[in-house]
Amino acid sequence: MSTSKLVLPVAGFTDGLNTEASILNVMPSEFMNGTINVELLSNGSARRRRGVDFIGLSSTGNYMHTVRSGNASAETYIESPAVTSVKLAAPNGNIVKRVVVDINNSFEIFEATSSGLKNCDVPYGTLARTTDSHSNQKFFDMDYAYSGKRLYFAGRHTKPGYLYVDADNVTLAATYIDVLIRDTDATAANKRVSNNSKWYECIDAHTATAADEPGVGANWKVYWVQLDGPIPTSTAAWSGTTVYTSTIIKQYDKNTTPGATDTYPSTTAFFASRLWLAGDPKTPNSVYFSKTIVGTRDIEKFYQFADPFDSNDPNVVDSDGGVIQIQGAGVITKLLTIGTVLLVCTTNGIWEVRGASDIFKATEYQVSKVLNDAVLGVGSAVAVDQEAIVFGSASVWLTEINSNITDIGAGGTDFFKLDTDKIETIYDAIPRSDKASARAIYSQSEHKVWYFFNSGETAFTNSYGAKGQPSYFTDVLSLDTRFTEAAVNVDPNAPKRSVKGAFTQYTYADGGKDGEPYIAYPFVTEEIPAANSQVVVGTNTVVDDSGNLVVTTEAQSSGDAVHAVAMQRTTSGSVVTIKKSFITLNSDTLKDWASDVTYAKNYESKIITGTTTGGDLFHKKMPTYIFFVFKKVETGVLDTNDVDTNAGSCFVRTAFQFATNTTSSKYSGQTQIYKPDRYNYAVAGAGLDGFSHTWAKHRVRGRGNIMQVTLEGEGAKDFHIVGWSQQFYRKDD
Repeated sequence: MSTSKLVLPVAGFTDGLNTEASILNVMPSEFMNGTINVELLSNGSARRRRGVDFIGLSSTGNYMHTVRSGNASAETYIESPAVTSVKLAAPNGNIVKRVVVDINNSFEIFEATSSGLKNCDVPYGTLARTTDSHSNQKFFDMDYAYSGKRLYFAGRHTKPGYLYVDADNVTLAATYIDVLIRDTDATAANKRVSNNSKWYECIDAHTATAADEPGVGANWKVYWVQLDGPIPTSTAAWSGTTVYTSTIIKQYDKNTTPGATDTYPSTTAFFASRLWLAGDPKTPNSVYFSKTIVGTRDIEKFYQFADPFDSNDPNVVDSDGGVIQIQGAGVITKLLTIGTVLLVCTTNGIWEVRGASDIFKATEYQVSKVLNDAVLGVGSAVAVDQEAIVFGSASVWLTEINSNITDIGAGGTDFFKLDTDKIETIYDAIPRSDKASARAIYSQSEHKVWYFFNSGETAFTNSYGAKGQPSYFTDVLSLDTRFTEAAVNVDPNAPKRSVKGAFTQYTYADGGKDGEPYIAYPFVTEEIPAANSQVVVGTNTVVDDSGNLVVTTEAQSSGDAVHAVAMQRTTSGSVVTIKKSFITLNSDTLKDWASDVTYAKNYESKIITGTTTGGDLFHKKMPTYIFFVFKKVETGVLDTNDVDTNAGSCFVRTAFQFATNTTSSKYSGQTQIYKPDRYNYAVAGAGLDGFSHTWAKHRVRGRGNIMQVTLEGEGAKDFHIVGWSQQFYRKDD
């Protein structure tokens, strides 16, 4: 019997997580059969994920700030904040940066500057919704749409409206809107009048008084809407004694106070220079679109300008508003603008709305169903540059928007599965209720989608989950969106391209328990510095000559960053206290909640590689060495014990014959393989040796037909692996 030497080439992890790959691979494929808390970088290397930590320095250690406190029996459900970062144009032309938090039946406004969020404990401003929102809104997500000067919002128990920069050029104000639609089942006389060389249409039946004289009276806007263009010759002058009627009705009235059973559109979009609203469970198939918005009056006009019952002028014009009925939609969960297409995501699939020549007009558009998979929540779809990624009930999808459509009925949006051959096992295991409450966000600078979800039912979610809408996240699926593409043109019925994305999975220390912080709502904003870090020597914080804490702040990034609002629920007797804080998900502390010793926790980081057979299963292999290449993580900054403040560590295990633990005798113990070159301590303050990478040669003990490698982190120490190569001998016949 002879032996032959085999060397398998260096492998990285460019394919990401793949739980569905065959266990009988010929070579160590460039994917991870299992991974937890490892970040995949664009070059195929992998490192420990960064830690979760509080934003803002607290000299007292009190990072969580009280939202409210009250009777525990009244706090039936989990708080569900909804956060967005926005840049709004002020009246003077300046750009105002704000972070808006929907919480406790209010909009809390925080100032975002180049140095980070200001006053994390005290909002820059608060806009209470005392008469504009029911308190039940706190159990549901608010949805936002941005149009440059306005941030539109919609929520299940909140009247629709928008935020804008007030006349002082710094403060945000809120305006709530009527949603005016035309009652196409009714005709009425005395509905249009002229007054002071302008003309008006009645929107609320009434007997005329001086107070409601159109354009003049104190309450005229309650009953009239001003119309544009020349006054028709047949239009009668307003009279103070006339009974006026209307075919324009208020589908949603801004002057009413929402009750517990009142519902409103729960999703919004800005598309084709119009405001779009949908998702009211009372009208589940209805999609409302406004008139083309030129002035603020147009925002409320969700109807055709001309009276369809007027024989002289019954026609729809391009700029009109209206209502689209999508029969069979189920419940509309999300409106999403992708270039020249509006996606209407529902519990029965996805429809697209588009116009001819990619220009939506009220006179010329089409509505087509483009996907059968259900979209269960408002956070399940996210725009990714000029495409969308949708986390459906069954699969994860990537769109391909067919642009430059010249004919109605041509083209349409294609969807391609991303998870079927990658993470199907993980994705299928997420409970349906947790997919409904999950949230996807996109970091353009990282080219990654972060899908936050709860991995399963817990005592906390069972106790406080609000109607399938708990805002409590334990896991993330991170998807690198730098796809590879291959055209497929042979079969016109075949998919137009194959796509490949790289997944990794993060888990977070199981918060949510009474008294512990938990991730409640992620958002993306321009880079905000992570928690200011107190300089500590031993167990003592360092102060300057004036007694002020000495802190370090992470450098700014030119791109965006992923942050979140963290919540905490604490019960003491009959009193429950709800607190919140801003957090970063990119802290180099490599602990979760590291700034507060009460909550600080280490987390596990692990990579399980694909299996190695060397080309066959018949012969046993005797591995000799595995070579690992690491990027050095040390900073050269030493503590009082001459240990680098960012020391690295990585252990390796090897397993033969599909062994999963040491009882099999085919599963090795841990061996340290991260061994950077020794420091030159003679170099004052540095200790770096001039090399950016280091490598390790690991001697493998044992043999078998198939082998798998596991890499594991240690405590709060970092590692960054570039790739690995393997050498072994095969016994030949």
